[in-house]
Amino acid sequence: MTSPTDLVGLLAVLGAVFVLLGSLGIVKLSSYLLRLHAATKASTLGVGAILLASALHFSAREGGASLIEVLAAILLFATVPVSAQMLARAALHMHPHLGPPPPDGKSRQTEPGDDGERSQAMGTRRRSAGSEGQSTPYP
Repeated sequence: MTSPTDLVGLLAVLGAVFVLLGSLGIVKLSSYLLRLHAATKASTLGVGAILLASALHFSAREGGASLIEVLAAILLFATVPVSAQMLARAALHMHPHLGPPPPDGKSRQTEPGDDGERSQAMGTRRRSAGSEGQSTPYP
């Protein structure tokens, strides 16, 4: 049977390995979205395992529940995916070529600055004639 110390050690090492893999992914991967994926998925799992190991260690040592680590893990798992989604959406809005091609095989944009329905959904509109397709935010 494994003791709590063995479980804490296993979780800490597993968490460190995930954090290391996430860090290597940030350094080695080529695309912004791939680096974002490595940073959010692997590193979140790693930090979550380390927080769980810490919660188990201090709960066993002090005889009560260690709520600080549990609260930190809940906040970690609640905020990291949301911020990663926002960063990915911003990157795809600024650089549409980073995303997958449309299913019909056509180009994403017919002319520079013409993003049609997407510009309306993102709160931008086309300027008057003579502005070469630039868009501006709604007032």
